[in-house]
Amino acid sequence: MTEWQRPSEIVGNRVKAIRQGRGWSVRRLVDECNAVGWTVTTSQIENLEGVQRRGRNERRRVSVDELLALAYVLKVRPIDIVVPGDAPDDEPYKIAPEVTITAATARSWLAGGFLNDAEWVAEMSESMKWMPPEEAHNLMMQALAEASEPLKPEEREKGKETSG
Repeated sequence: MTEWQRPSEIVGNRVKAIRQGRGWSVRRLVDECNAVGWTVTTSQIENLEGVQRRGRNERRRVSVDELLALAYVLKVRPIDIVVPGDAPDDEPYKIAPEVTITAATARSWLAGGFLNDAEWVAEMSESMKWMPPEEAHNLMMQALAEASEPLKPEEREKGKETSG
């Protein structure tokens, strides 16, 4: 089984790839971060990107504050730093050492979707408690609209196969 890669490691790899893809040096990224009020050093960015220093074996973990600042400065969506955009939808993505989902599910979940389709109603109703009321209302309306859409012919056939 593949060793678990911490989400902070994935973020560090993505930051490095995006930075290099833009032709930016670490110094340029540091300057851009400092310009938006996130005081960071070259060493901190290098460590986040995976440069190992003497006496330090582990990468720096990325906070939510840092993730948002990096996404803003690099002009990408936070989700595209957390889940590589070039990862195939069916690629395994570990969100915890013992929890693996697909890259597509991770993207959907981070974008506001739900993890478990089989239990989506319970998951959605629990999540709605923590949403702004208007967003919860819109989500409920969307779910009701999707539930009331007529099945396509191939979906009806599939339903017959599983029920009979």
